[in-house]
Amino acid sequence: MISKTKSGAVNGRDFGDNDNDPMDKDSHGTHVAGTIAGANGIGLDTNVEIMPLKVERSDGNIYVSDIIAAMDYAVKNKAAIVNLSLITPFKSQEMKKTIDKAKNVLFIAAAGNNGGNNDKEAGGTNVNLMTPLYPASFDSPNIISVANLKQNGFLEESSNYGKTSVDLAAPGTNIYSTLPNGKYGYKTGTSMAAPQVTGIAALLEGKYTSDSAVQIKSRILKNVHKLSALNGKMTTGGLLDAYKAFSPDTLTSDRYYYIRSVGSGLYMNVKGNSSKENTALWQSGMNGKAGEQWKIVKNSNGSVYLQSRLGKVLQLKNNSKNPNTVLQINKKNTKNNAQQFYLSKIANGRYSIESWKKQTNVAGVSGNTKASKSAILAKRNQESLSEQWEFKPVAIQSGKTYNLISKKSGKALEISSTSKLAGAKLYQNTSKNSISQQFILKKDSKGIQIVSKANPKYALEIAGNKMAKRTKLSMQTQKNTKGQHFTFKFQSDGSVTIAALSSTKYGLDVKGASTKNKTAIQLYSLKNLDNQKWFLIPR
Repeated sequence: MISKTKSGAVNGRDFGDNDNDPMDKDSHGTHVAGTIAGANGIGLDTNVEIMPLKVERSDGNIYVSDIIAAMDYAVKNKAAIVNLSLITPFKSQEMKKTIDKAKNVLFIAAAGNNGGNNDKEAGGTNVNLMTPLYPASFDSPNIISVANLKQNGFLEESSNYGKTSVDLAAPGTNIYSTLPNGKYGYKTGTSMAAPQVTGIAALLEGKYTSDSAVQIKSRILKNVHKLSALNGKMTTGGLLDAYKAFSPDTLTSDRYYYIRSVGSGLYMNVKGNSSKENTALWQSGMNGKAGEQWKIVKNSNGSVYLQSRLGKVLQLKNNSKNPNTVLQINKKNTKNNAQQFYLSKIANGRYSIESWKKQTNVAGVSGNTKASKSAILAKRNQESLSEQWEFKPVAIQSGKTYNLISKKSGKALEISSTSKLAGAKLYQNTSKNSISQQFILKKDSKGIQIVSKANPKYALEIAGNKMAKRTKLSMQTQKNTKGQHFTFKFQSDGSVTIAALSSTKYGLDVKGASTKNKTAIQLYSLKNLDNQKWFLIPR
């Protein structure tokens, strides 16, 4: 048993023979310790403080009471991480209680080496064949269960596994590490795989010092490298991936995102843009509405809530963990884990959205179809493109092309003539994504210019930069003037108001709040009206 302490070195102890000499008699513990912290390129984190706690008695037996005593000792002496390269077939509630009580300690346990399924009871009275094995099979939130992966990407035949009881795999076959008396050698087993995870956990704990044990666990589990050979064999279906675990999380809680299906190219959307509870999700094209925009709200246990700009959060229908469960929105309830999800990095900015309640279920498009209005479900993970998602920030990107759609009428801002842009007026018209309805939003130190896509030499201008009701707008040769600069402010419904730089009291307005085609766009005092709000549609 190995611990990384948070404050000062602590002497080891032999709990098997009840003395202060934890020296390893069979090289097992020395090999494990070397994988975690050995010098000469052997260990993963040479800055840890090792607390060797021996539980094997001189006769070779291991007793649950000795394991519990050693765990208690580690916790009382402020261990941050405890490696458990040991197993027992006995399900001790006292041992589980010790783990559960130590909420700020991360326990990393070997899954076992009898080749069995820890999800099932088997083996009868044959201790060598019994499953499940503990402490790895406890469902405590602060424990990680580790299987042994061979170099060819398949589980070692002797390694235990379990779709719900084992978390991930790590290299554990022919591992080169330290032996007693200054020697080195190879060993195989889940006891060798577990310290691979412990070493990475120690490095993460040193980098993310404010993270809890559960958050460190989450960083490891949600950033595994998925392998088809592990699918259905453990909760993550993946291999320990240190690079991904340390990769900066580019998704933040301070903005909204459009969530795009890699498989279909369509977007996760609340059906009908409705804010009613229990409204289901489907995929659709981007319309810039609130039901398409999602905020990531991080939870203390490493999971996240996906909160729609409509105010509700993503949830499993009826709190079900069954495959093909409908995803819907509901009022946020911090006690409901059916609202909690993992965002697991895949590659190239893609994520899977895994259910916290059942991590083998992920958000995916029903039937893997590309059809608009297809339902989005919590499906059994098949690693298809319809289960992969890209998060696109809801933000104005300088140099990008947009349509500006009136919230009131659903019609697009349009230039009256692109053949003669100088002095061309602006009105609303049926949205067709024509060149006359395409605008480049160009940011600079003053604000944002609204530039014609047809000819970027022309920009929207307030006549005389006059701050008054009904001031005319037109396209003019692009100049670095205040009259051609605007400020965009996002609203709670996902739309924006477009205010004059010189006075944010005035902004773009559809004249008379009309819904008719070719109604003029003017400058008017902003009053939070729908005919003054615009949805930005990237093109």
